[in-house]
Amino acid sequence: MTVAVIKGYDGMTRTRIRRKWSKSSGETAIETWMGPRERALDMYNSALNDTQYDDVSMDPDAAVGTVELTINDDSQGGGGPVTSELNTIWEVDSNELSKNLKAHPYFQTTDSDAFRNEVADVDKALAENTPFTASDFVHKEQMSRLYAMRQAGIEEYLDGSLVLRKTILVGSRSVLDASYVNINRVIDLNTENPPSAIIGNLNSITKITGYADVAAPQTPTTSLTKWEWLKRPPQVRQLSSGTRFEIIQEFWGADQWATVSYGGTWDPGDPA
Repeated sequence: MTVAVIKGYDGMTRTRIRRKWSKSSGETAIETWMGPRERALDMYNSALNDTQYDDVSMDPDAAVGTVELTINDDSQGGGGPVTSELNTIWEVDSNELSKNLKAHPYFQTTDSDAFRNEVADVDKALAENTPFTASDFVHKEQMSRLYAMRQAGIEEYLDGSLVLRKTILVGSRSVLDASYVNINRVIDLNTENPPSAIIGNLNSITKITGYADVAAPQTPTTSLTKWEWLKRPPQVRQLSSGTRFEIIQEFWGADQWATVSYGGTWDPGDPA
């Protein structure tokens, strides 16, 4: 290899700069410096303690002192801040929830006084351990099942809600911060720009809307509905000795979130 020699100069000269991109390191600048081996060793030792560099290498057997300095997240071409996400992963997960049996849609088909009074009769029979029959009840199918299930010790049912999770890998120089705006509030999911393949599915989720025949609970009436999404506080994790950070943002889905608590559309006490 032929190296340009500058007469009267015995320092290190940057001879090359390469750029590459990877999901793990973002856009990276790799500088090659050459000069006398003693100066190369000095540069190598100095760069080890320089926070500007993420990787430092030197070939001790090279005929000419050669040092390579790597700067990750260098999309500005000089160690400047990164304003883009290096790597974003979207995924849909689930939260499994245990809910009160009486909150199941099968036992929420009406809000009449008669229905509430019959539920109270079921509660009373169970509390007093007295015989119970629902043959004279208006909602006898539902009350019979409610009593029998609770008599068998079933007080809850397993339900599931969806979780949309956005995981972002950023570097230590990134200006992309975790977002704490509107946490625990219902947000418009489109403002988060999830992939169209994901948002399409989340706009059409099956929901039980009732029972055409309460005597046949295995065949509920369903419809496709757009859920409401609650923005949860972000999680931030430090990776690889402080040079990488992972920001995890979750959005919890439900057919409705309470207006008072979360800014959703469920507002049962609205006097209007």
